Amino acid sequence: MPWNPDADDRIDSLLANTNGIRVSGSFAQVDGTDANQFAILGDDGAALTVLEGGMPPRVSTMIEVDGGFCMGANSAFIISGQIGNSIGCLDDDLNWLW
Repeated sequence: MPWNPDADDRIDSLLANTNGIRVSGSFAQVDGTDANQFAILGDDGAALTVLEGGMPPRVSTMIEVDGGFCMGANSAFIISGQIGNSIGCLDDDLNWLW
């Protein structure tokens, strides 16, 4: 499959479903788009969505849950003004579930 997200640094985790391929890592850009450590990509590697403000540092795990996905990080983090303590779950539109 000719897939290349063209990230400017390391990708640590991937999660794919019908809504796209979520990638997190140490990158600042994916496919030429500013993406602070997180992006949702199409199956061709093109950036579809980025999370404003980025992802917590060192997200090592992402799993799919009903209506979204959860991620595990090595520290507490803030996304969209919400505080997570090493784990957080977002819906497919990148809004907090819990």
